[in-house]
Amino acid sequence: MEQTNKKKIPEKKIERLPLFLNNTEIAKETIEFLQNSIQINTTNPPGNEIALARFIQEKFENENNPRIKTKLIETRPSRGNLIVTVEGADPKNNPIWGFASHLDVVPVSEDEHWDHPPFSGELVQLEHDQFIWGRGAFDMKQIGVAHAMGLIVLLREGFQPRGTIKLIYEADEERGGEEGMAILMEEYWDDMKVDYLITEGGGYKLPTGRDFAIQTGEKGKCQTLIRATGVAGHGSTPDPYEKFAIYKIVKILEKIRKKKRKIYMLKEYKQLIDAASLPTLLKILLKRKRMVRKILSLASKLTHEPFDKFFIPMLTDTIAPTIIRAGNKVNVISPTAELSLDIRVLPGHDREFIYNKLEKIIGKKLFRELELESIDYALATTSPINTILYDKIQATLEEMYPGANLVPILDTGGSDMKHLRKKDIPCYGFSLLLKDPDLTYDDLVGMSHAPNERISVTNLMLATEFTYRLMKKL
Repeated sequence: MEQTNKKKIPEKKIERLPLFLNNTEIAKETIEFLQNSIQINTTNPPGNEIALARFIQEKFENENNPRIKTKLIETRPSRGNLIVTVEGADPKNNPIWGFASHLDVVPVSEDEHWDHPPFSGELVQLEHDQFIWGRGAFDMKQIGVAHAMGLIVLLREGFQPRGTIKLIYEADEERGGEEGMAILMEEYWDDMKVDYLITEGGGYKLPTGRDFAIQTGEKGKCQTLIRATGVAGHGSTPDPYEKFAIYKIVKILEKIRKKKRKIYMLKEYKQLIDAASLPTLLKILLKRKRMVRKILSLASKLTHEPFDKFFIPMLTDTIAPTIIRAGNKVNVISPTAELSLDIRVLPGHDREFIYNKLEKIIGKKLFRELELESIDYALATTSPINTILYDKIQATLEEMYPGANLVPILDTGGSDMKHLRKKDIPCYGFSLLLKDPDLTYDDLVGMSHAPNERISVTNLMLATEFTYRLMKKL
């Protein structure tokens, strides 16, 4: 799917600084830093991020550098947040640059199979590389470590930025940030104030040649609990199934399954297509509602890469049924049944818009019998691409990967950027990442919350070197 008149830049041409290669002393220190971070269990709930925040604070304080200032903020008991500040040489005439990463990780369920223990931080040799293993290795303790080590190496060299740099390590991102970033924004803005922010959500090389994704926006959430009511009774004498609460949930599920998702050609998607390294004719076709599904499906089949899985959620509101609950005894017909829906929404689509859509999918008659309860709600957020930080990210990327191209994406997941974008702070998700030969793009996309979460040493050091190079421009 790459333009035929543009030469593909092979991986071997990536430009590296010897200081950050995999077998250096800096690499050993960085690997150990990440291993120790993974071994501090910050599963959310309950989080207990205070332990990891203190560990990172100690790492900086051991540098004995008077330019480093740290502040530990406990937004809730045991919910630790850390702000590391290095004041710029000319702060009045330069922005405050923010580098954020969350300290918490998602739970490990009992039925997950891990080849190596999830909180071991074990260094494992695979065919093509060594990997650091464990929950948070990919999402996103490695980025927090890369930010820290990039800055620490610069400071050891006597560097002082022109503008102030702040590293922000926040709690509770995996559950929306309400006990972390939301409180920092509301009650500690003077401590964490930034003019620009870079964090997770992009930086990976796309299967379109020389393109790298940068997260410039994220879909909103309209997660909803649907409660249905019906007849109650003994399991031995059932009424017609249509009267069962659980059967109503089954009908809803079937209606959602059969409903074809509507395509919306929003400016964020068109911006992505315009930036991608694709032939002009293909770009035209990908902007046509009637063609986009067919084109993406064909591209996925021909290349064996998940183009449809990657792009379609940026064009549609998605509804994923995730939890069903009904009854607690096998011989009792439950009068209630519940269905949880993880609904992700495009920019400009609010709760009223989504609930009107649900009513059309389910049907007015059944919809009126239901009770809807909001679980989590947030509007989609976006940032402009014509900013100084965006340009510096592009310039840094081209230093390391000549001919590289930034492609702005609308992330289908969520991050703490939504809190800062409410203050019109330009935020970008970018941490340099190449697909490991051991992995498919499907593996890469699903790595964050999966069993056997891991990061290669090469990618850890790429992210660290990228941070170092970027900070040097600030």
